Amino acid sequence: GFDVPPEMEELIEPCLAGGKVLYVNGDPEDDIHPGEETISEGPRWSWVSETFNDGTPGVVHLVKFDISDTTGVTSPWKLAFSSWRLGAPLAPGLYDAAQRYPFEEESHPGIMVFGEYAGCDEIEGWFEIFELETDVSTEPPGLVRFTASFEQHCYGRDPALRGCIHFE
Repeated sequence: GFDVPPEMEELIEPCLAGGKVLYVNGDPEDDIHPGEETISEGPRWSWVSETFNDGTPGVVHLVKFDISDTTGVTSPWKLAFSSWRLGAPLAPGLYDAAQRYPFEEESHPGIMVFGEYAGCDEIEGWFEIFELETDVSTEPPGLVRFTASFEQHCYGRDPALRGCIHFE
């Protein structure tokens, strides 16, 4: 298990059911997804995870998810969490002042949450990784467990897309 700060409990709770879960809750004016939605592992949703690194064995600098609707009713969700421009591997902790992946500036983490046929050219936000477990027998390491919460703002505007993701 892991400790969750009290202010994060409400945001991370929907993702602690186990399996694969994406929960989003956008403000009414959010560009990506106004309102709540929970996408869970099951026959409708296909989950693909990838990790990337700079060639350093056992290290991960980027975790990406592609969650596709097998019925074709809605667009895929794509998420990315990156520490490339921080010069350090991804690890549990808070990543503040995040910018749109893969265009984040030096010393900024990268984030991208795309879904419902919508994305943003400019992103500001943060993410917090609670769990990151990889299988280092493959290169780059395979993702075993990942739990994170996030907040993303498009174009410097106030409306936010908040949520969490859990993968196991």
